[in-house]
Amino acid sequence: MNWYFLRHAKTERPIPSVSDYNRKLTRKGIQQVEALDAYLSPYPIDRVICSSALRTRQTHAGLHRLQSLETRFTQDLYLATLSQWKGIVLQHACDHCLFIGHNDGISDFLTWLTGEDLSLQTAGFIHVSFMGDDPLALAQGTGVLRHRYRPQVMSED
Repeated sequence: MNWYFLRHAKTERPIPSVSDYNRKLTRKGIQQVEALDAYLSPYPIDRVICSSALRTRQTHAGLHRLQSLETRFTQDLYLATLSQWKGIVLQHACDHCLFIGHNDGISDFLTWLTGEDLSLQTAGFIHVSFMGDDPLALAQGTGVLRHRYRPQVMSED
């Protein structure tokens, strides 16, 4: 099974009058999403599981190729912990599934899954092969890192 993980693109700094859940992408974040849209085109993604926070929804919306795919927006992925990530993957995983979420949980989950120290920066993408046919076999070290990517853009926010 092949799973793909994407941390939302660059967001505005926290503002006291705006909840963290409603932080927007910056100009740099929008450029990152544009680069990701082109980069992800050859990946055979079949389904998307995305946090319902504004910044993850904006990241998803800029990935035009994904708009025709089955997509589930869930608040469960908003700042999900390692334990929550395990449950979400067990519940939703299929071959060629993309998960769009947040740190620190997404990095913690990928580190647990692969046994490698993985930390996703904003707009970071990781492709992992799960060593099994059934997500119920999910366990520490059952994933193999296949590829990682992060778009480099010039905009300063």
